[in-house]
Amino acid sequence: PHSYMIPTMNCEILHTLYVRSNGDVPCNDDAGENVLLGRIPPQNARWTPQSLFSNHRYRHMRQQLASGNMPWPTVCPGCAFFRPNEPFADPLAQKRIRKIQIEASLACRLRCPGCSNRFQVQIRPQPFHMDLALFEQLLRTLRADDYAVDEIEYCGQGEPLQHPRFPELVRLARAHFPATRQRLITSGNFDFEVAIAGERLDEIMVSCDGAAQESYERYRIGGRFDR
Repeated sequence: PHSYMIPTMNCEILHTLYVRSNGDVPCNDDAGENVLLGRIPPQNARWTPQSLFSNHRYRHMRQQLASGNMPWPTVCPGCAFFRPNEPFADPLAQKRIRKIQIEASLACRLRCPGCSNRFQVQIRPQPFHMDLALFEQLLRTLRADDYAVDEIEYCGQGEPLQHPRFPELVRLARAHFPATRQRLITSGNFDFEVAIAGERLDEIMVSCDGAAQESYERYRIGGRFDR
């Protein structure tokens, strides 16, 4: 008899972790926003990362991808993070996270026409600023359970620098994972010294459309190019 390999599929969600400002863990920040994988409570002594990564939804994703099936057939085809032609890989099972994406804040001063923020603030449960206790619990438990984290990225469906205590988030991450790279993705419409308050970030990406106020404000409505 001829032997053959069972085709598998892959997805970035088993390489990353996306946490919303209210602690919800969606299936990444593309089409998977509508699939909720779990939730991180702000304070719960019994909660562990393993309890999240081994719940029924994560088990379902692993089983389906390893079998060559889409975990969410109505969602996966339209998602930028779905990899139908890559072999299955599960770094989370080896306690390695390539990137933790933290939505520090759902709030934003801009009203960009291509952004879902204005709709999400109407339907999403609060809080719209991430609780420092929630963030600290996530970091502490990941460290206690010997997870390796390559990058922490402050991004999401809002503006991270709208968080009133953003520098403390950076400081907490540096304390628990001093060797992990930290990246900020921002509109840049802030006073740098005030917003960062001297904390060290390894990379800052400024989302910008247009090279002058006239072209810029067509896409970044409410923003100022000179900032």
